[in-house]
Order: sequence, then C-alpha cells, then structure tokens
Amino acid sequence: MQNNLINAKNIAWWSLVAILLLATPILGTLAAIIALIITLLTLPVIFTKDAKKSIFKQPMIIMFIAGFLLFFISSLITAKSPNDIRYIFNFLAFILAIPIYLIAKEKAGKKTTILLLSLCFIGATIALGIAIYDIYFRSFARAEGFFSGAILFARVGATLGFIAGMGFFLIKSPLKYLFLLAPIFGIFITILAQSRGTLITLPILSLLYFSYSYRRAKTKIVKLSMILFLIILAILTFILLGEYSGRIANIISVISQVSEGGISSDESANIRLDFYTTGWQLFTQNPWIGYGWANMSEQVYSILNPANYEIILVEKFHFHNDFFNFAVAGGVLAIMSYFLFICAPLIGAIYSKKDKLYFLRLEIIIILVALYFISGLTDMVIGYDLPTTMFALLSAIIIGAIRDKPA
Repeated sequence: MQNNLINAKNIAWWSLVAILLLATPILGTLAAIIALIITLLTLPVIFTKDAKKSIFKQPMIIMFIAGFLLFFISSLITAKSPNDIRYIFNFLAFILAIPIYLIAKEKAGKKTTILLLSLCFIGATIALGIAIYDIYFRSFARAEGFFSGAILFARVGATLGFIAGMGFFLIKSPLKYLFLLAPIFGIFITILAQSRGTLITLPILSLLYFSYSYRRAKTKIVKLSMILFLIILAILTFILLGEYSGRIANIISVISQVSEGGISSDESANIRLDFYTTGWQLFTQNPWIGYGWANMSEQVYSILNPANYEIILVEKFHFHNDFFNFAVAGGVLAIMSYFLFICAPLIGAIYSKKDKLYFLRLEIIIILVALYFISGLTDMVIGYDLPTTMFALLSAIIIGAIRDKPA
C-alpha cells in the first residue's frame, strides 16, 4: 500500500510539473483543468500526522487556507441562490497547493531545482515558438496561442521566462549563459502578443533580475557586463516595439490623455476607466459585504449602458482589475482574501528555512508576486482559472522544492 502511494505521488508530481511548465504554453486554460485534476490525486498525502505539522509550519499554506475561507464566507453571504457560489471552484488551486507543497518538499534539492528551472526555460522556448508561428504562419495580428488568448499567453510566457532566467545564478557550467535568453524570450512573447497589461510588468521584472545579477557579481568586469547586457536588452526591446508595437505603442499617449482629460482615444483604455470608476462607486456604496460574484454584472450595468460594450464584456463581466473584482464582489472580507492570496508566497519565502537556496527561492517568489500583482492592476489575474492555478501551484513548487535538500 505504501509503495503504491509513493508511486502515485511520483507520477502525479512529475505529471503536474510537465503540465504547468511545458504544456501550459500549448494548452492554455485546458492545462489548468488537467493540472487541477492531477493534483486531486495527491490529496491522500495530507492525511498524515507529519503532513499536518508541515502544513502549519509554513505561513504560505496558512494564508492560502485563510484566504480561501474568507472568500468562501463572503460568497455565501452575498449568494442569492446555490448557483451563485460556483465561482469558488476557480480558487480551489489555493487548497490543492497543500499536497503539492508537501510532495515538493520531498523532491527538494539542487538537482530538482536545476531541472525545474530548465523545464521553465523549455516552456518559455515553446511559448516563443508558438508566438512566432502565430505571427508569421497563422498571420495573426497578435500572438495568442491555443486555448488561451493574447493576454493569458503573454503572462504565461513572461512567468516562465523570468523564472527560468534565475537558472543563471545557480548553474556553474557555461550552460548558465543560456538561461540569460529566457527573460528575453518573455519580453519577445509579450511584444508579439501585444499585451499591454503584461508589458507594464516587464520594466519591474527586468530591474529585479538586473539587481539580482549585479548583487551576485564579484568583479567590476562582471558588473559592467551586466550593465551592458541590460542596455543592449533595452535597445533591442525598443527596436521590437517599433517593429511589432501595435497596441503597445500608444501606452504613453493613453496615459497622457487620461491624466489631462480623463478620456483617451483608445477604446480599451476607456472601457477600463468606465469599469474602474463604476467599481469604486459600487464599493463605496456597499463596502462591507459587496454584491456577490454572480451579481457584479447586474450591478455594473445598472449604472453603465450595456449597449456601449461588446457582448463578451457584458456576459462574462469582470472589472479588468483584481482589487475591484474582489472589492465589489465581496467587500472588505474579499479584499482581505485577495491580499492573503497575493502576499502568501512572499511571506512563506521570507520565513522559510535559511538554507543555501534561500535567496534564490525568495528572489523567484518576488518575481512571481510582482508579475501577478502588477498584472492584476489592468486585468483579472487572481480568480481566472489559468493564472490562478499557475500562481498557487507554482508558489507551492518553488517554496517546497527549491531547497538544498529534501525535508
């Protein structure tokens, strides 16, 4: 029986890793569904005495559980019918992160860490290949992948690319320089997808990556090389923006127009402004419990005219902003759950064991949290099935497996 459990855990673990890091760029939302089904197979590992001790020693897991419970309570309070709480299933990844974290601790070690970062590199390479295929062979205006979409596809590429880039700091062989390509792949994918939401994360992610590199550099020559690399990367990015910018090119113009007159010539930006102002109005009217996830669209379009927006923005409504989604849907309780979700990996990494891979683990989590928090300012990130699953399960894998030895 014990051997069967071990074999099942091994199969589930490596299948999940392959789905998240290799198949997500190809399968998009389908990958999230498969990942959650695979994770269900790992649930038996949490029903042991040692597992319970490990769970309550890791702040990230405690915060994930607390965030889920707060979200569930806010959903129950505002539900008008049993069907109104169905959205809770989009957050199950935060609970299913528990067995993945426990298994990741057993698989931990430098070799596992190198393998995980290598798989992220391959995943970013696959995403770049799909982006090029979309633009040059499918003649798409924006790279969007399969079962995904431009925004989700760009976020997946940036996530895998910048996480993979951290392999440069771990591997000692000349192959380490190959990992420097991964963040560049993430930038290329974002530009080809013309995702402005992901683009605004790239300067922050690039500066984080550069600061990690600069801090580790032991000689002036290496430090100068890193500065030169960043300059070349910035120049190359501007060249690509000029070549494939499209929607991206008018970001500065949009910001300028909005700051001066509150409206821009960009329809997408104006829609977001409409939603944000309406979201704030609704939140201030009912700040404590909100209106419920199933009722947001009804509330918004009691203020805005649905005829002015595309049908998809009416039928599958969200505020294109994580804070307003939570604030209007569940009020203060839901806002608390949001910050528990988004901060949990960072707190978990800070309070994890101070081993040889502590700073690498912390730095990867900072990149992940920064990308998701900033992306959430312009789109739905926490709550949409694919990015939510990646965020929760990747956090569990990173904090559990990126250690110098197994637990």
